Amino acid sequence: MSEDPREKHAQPPRPSQQQAPPGLESEMAPNPDQGEGSFEGSGELRGKLDVEIVGVDLVEMFHRLDPALSRLRVVEASLSTWLPDRPFDLITCVHGLHYVGDKLSLVSRAAYWLVEGGQFVANLDLHNLKFADGKPAGRRVAADLRRSGLEYDRRRRRIICRGRMIVNLPYVYMGADDRAGPNDTGQPAVDSYYEAVVGPSR
Repeated sequence: MSEDPREKHAQPPRPSQQQAPPGLESEMAPNPDQGEGSFEGSGELRGKLDVEIVGVDLVEMFHRLDPALSRLRVVEASLSTWLPDRPFDLITCVHGLHYVGDKLSLVSRAAYWLVEGGQFVANLDLHNLKFADGKPAGRRVAADLRRSGLEYDRRRRRIICRGRMIVNLPYVYMGADDRAGPNDTGQPAVDSYYEAVVGPSR
């Protein structure tokens, strides 16, 4: 039986801390370590997987790369302008879309970056989608996502695209508000505003 990774390493003391939401990492002591500078892989999969992994982040979070990890490529770029050099078998975005302004455009772009039979899976909280007048757009957007061939799991707040497709959602991006406050994960979120370009969904 494999070793439980949660019990493999010593756990530093974590004193109880309280802040008014939204809390700030900069005010925590000790400062949280999310692995940006301390994570080191075990090397157990080196040479065993014939895959290439591409990681994309807006800010440089990739401090140390083992030169032996020739199948790992990291890119510092904005996903709103970045273009991949080839299609992907799997694209994931775990709790990342809530930081993005034009969420729907990125969903459409990612669906087109897949190979035939590939899969795109991402967390998407529809509460952060609004019409230009501030009214909630989530219910209508969910219907249009499904109409376009995508899947949306409202309970898990997860969007899935199976296979490469061209997705043209009937919305024009109007802007974003980064003062939306914490989302369901407690992380700061961005509200995205759209204008519908067709009549109401049925």
